Amino acid sequence: MNCPKCHTAIPGDAAFCPNCGTAKPAPPSPSGVRTFSGLPTVAPIIENRASTLEPGTRFAERYDIVSKIGEGGMGIVYLAKDTHTSEEIVLKLIHPDLVKGDEAIKRLMAEGLTARQIRHPKIVAVYDVSQWQGQPYFTMEYVRGGTMRGWIVLCLSTNREITVDVAAGLIKSMLAGLAEAHRMGVIHRDLKPENVLLSGDPQAGNYDLKILDFGIAKAVGGRSTRGTGAVGTPPYMAPEQTTSPEAVGPAADFYSLSMIFYELLMDSPPQGQRESIIKSRPDVPKAIDDLIEKGLSQRARNRPANAAEFSAAIDAAIEGHGDDGGHGGGHDRPGPEPPRPPTPPPPPPPPEPPRPPVPEPPRPPIPPIPPPPPDPRKGWWASLSTGKKWAVGIGVFLLVGMLGNLNSTDETEPEPEPRPSPTVTITPAPAPAPTRTPRVTPQPPPPPQVWNASGYWIDQNGNRYDVQHNGLNFLARGMVQGVLTEVRGTLTTAGAQFVVTFATGGQLQGVGQVYPDGNNQPHMRFQLSNGTSGDFRINHTN
Repeated sequence: MNCPKCHTAIPGDAAFCPNCGTAKPAPPSPSGVRTFSGLPTVAPIIENRASTLEPGTRFAERYDIVSKIGEGGMGIVYLAKDTHTSEEIVLKLIHPDLVKGDEAIKRLMAEGLTARQIRHPKIVAVYDVSQWQGQPYFTMEYVRGGTMRGWIVLCLSTNREITVDVAAGLIKSMLAGLAEAHRMGVIHRDLKPENVLLSGDPQAGNYDLKILDFGIAKAVGGRSTRGTGAVGTPPYMAPEQTTSPEAVGPAADFYSLSMIFYELLMDSPPQGQRESIIKSRPDVPKAIDDLIEKGLSQRARNRPANAAEFSAAIDAAIEGHGDDGGHGGGHDRPGPEPPRPPTPPPPPPPPEPPRPPVPEPPRPPIPPIPPPPPDPRKGWWASLSTGKKWAVGIGVFLLVGMLGNLNSTDETEPEPEPRPSPTVTITPAPAPAPTRTPRVTPQPPPPPQVWNASGYWIDQNGNRYDVQHNGLNFLARGMVQGVLTEVRGTLTTAGAQFVVTFATGGQLQGVGQVYPDGNNQPHMRFQLSNGTSGDFRINHTN
């Protein structure tokens, strides 16, 4: 098939023209429109599609169209500016065929009003739901950042494995939003990585995200004579969504969430028979594998009962307090056991009774050395021993001192009483305490560095893009072969994930890797979802 715009040959498995990015014309399909991931969103047959709006168009006399974000089985999504508030919002036009008739319109309004009441940090806020000139639409909060799908693609392309802690952190963050929606009586029915927007870097421990499209699946999924009313995306759809869509409850969302959990750990949803996770990932606790298997049960009542139970089971599995602390038998490659609760030490044994002293053999007494006989030639002084000579000398010294004091003091002053010499006790210094080597706690690796890449970028073909970069998010606009092209996504020194939007309506997803050239100038090597690759020079020309 050739591109309808530039007539370049489009490969059979490509969704966009490799030359200009124009979307490949898709044949009519009862299963809906293909998403960026190639997974079709199942919806009733669509003949009357939502309006295609060009940038600069004003919709409903209020919203100025900025650019087209994407298109799915339920409608077309635009970035628009609300002229009443001067804020950027998301405008979603629902395919009119999905809400035909008064009953369908009432259902859309009711579901939209219910979704508008949900206000939670993990859920994209719905501002308004209405119709204009027969075109039903939603307006929603605009969240900067890429989708979970784009982040998964980035991890795969850079060969970065998603750890158990990161996958569990993302799922627990989604469960926090689901808990509030289910409390309000709203079931999502179409959870998938494309419907999760990431505003942080999960690899750095930032699990900030927002779930979008709450309530829309039910609003357009009512039964009619033209279809079953089933709306969702295989393989994330719970079995009961095709057999009894009107009776779908929270368990359907837990099925979809378990499938996302499986994909985060295994890089893709299961194809056919599901493989045990711990056979390929020995670092995953068996309790996590068991929890995912429970969430993917064909029987809805066998899945976790609510979001709190699901989240608590994840914590117990990660901390090693699940039903099975290690990998059970029957697996080809059992992995290491996760940490278990510490076992109290056994009581110390009783002290051994003192052993009787071993008597030393008697030693022969040493005879005393007799003092030498006195020398009659030296008189009485020579006959004294050395100790007695010292005692006599000290006594004479003290007597002389006392006589001197008597002569130098006043006669009326009483004689001071002699004081005993102070006794000095020498206490041995305590032995120095043994030196201990301080424990060094391993520190986690630093998060990816964020820098400001605002200015201009030039690709390998010499096309220039004007760039705004604030924190993680960037926006680049330029002209490629006369076509206005917009690149929007997240960028750190660890890499980038982004969506390329062409003014002609086509879109491509992309990932990038930042590296310095020989002159230590920053470059970003990128690859698009259609196989095209290239290089951006950031703020330099050579």
